[in-house]
Amino acid sequence: MTQAYKACKTPGISFKEHDTRKNGKLKDRYFRIRYRLNRRNITEALGWSTQGMTEQKASAILSQLKENIRLGKHPQTVAEMRAIDKQAQRQEEQEKIEVEAERITFSEVWKKYIEVQKTCVTRRHLSTEQSYYKTWIMPKLSKLKLTNITIDDVQNVISEVLDKRSPKTACHIRAIIRQVFNFAIGRELYYKKNPASEIKIKLNDNKRNRYLTLDEAKILLN
Repeated sequence: MTQAYKACKTPGISFKEHDTRKNGKLKDRYFRIRYRLNRRNITEALGWSTQGMTEQKASAILSQLKENIRLGKHPQTVAEMRAIDKQAQRQEEQEKIEVEAERITFSEVWKKYIEVQKTCVTRRHLSTEQSYYKTWIMPKLSKLKLTNITIDDVQNVISEVLDKRSPKTACHIRAIIRQVFNFAIGRELYYKKNPASEIKIKLNDNKRNRYLTLDEAKILLN
C-alpha cells in the first residue's frame, strides 16, 4: 500500500491511495486531518472512502473541531468525538434493552429459556424443571412483567414450597428462577439485579440430641 499522503484542495486534509482496492472507478482513499491544539500539531485518521469518508465530510469534521477549540467547547479531537458517539450508542442500546424488558413477561422468557435447556440438559433434568415450573413458579410469576418481579415475589414462591416440600426442593426451584433471570440478562432482556440471588434458604440440620438413660450410660462406660 502506498504510504505517501497527498494534500487535498481543502487545507488541513490529506489522503493516501490503496494500491489495488477501488472505490468505483477511483482508487480507495484513506483520509486524515491536521490541526493545532494547545500549540501542538495534531494529526488524526478518519477512514477510507469505501467506508463512507469523503473530502467534504473530512472538511466538516475539521471545521467543527476548529470551532470547538476556538470556543473552548468539546469535542476537540476526533478521538473525543468517537468516544462521545460510542457512549451515545451504548446509551441507545441500553434504552432499547430497558424498553424490551418493560414489556416482556416471565412466561415469555421461560419459553425461550426452556428451548435452550432442551439442547443442554438430560430429559430427566428437563422434566423436573418443567414440573417445578408448572406446579410452583407459573401460578405466581408467569404473568408478571420481568421488571416488576421483586425479591418478595420470589420469596413468596419459595415460602410456599417450604410449607409443603423440603428445603432441597426449595433450593432447586430458587435455582431455576435465578437461571431464568440470568438467561434474560444474557439475552439483554433484563437489566436489573437478579431478585432470586437475594433469597436465602436454611437447610435442615439432620443431627439430633438424645440423652442416655442411667442404664445406657453404665453400658457405655463398661
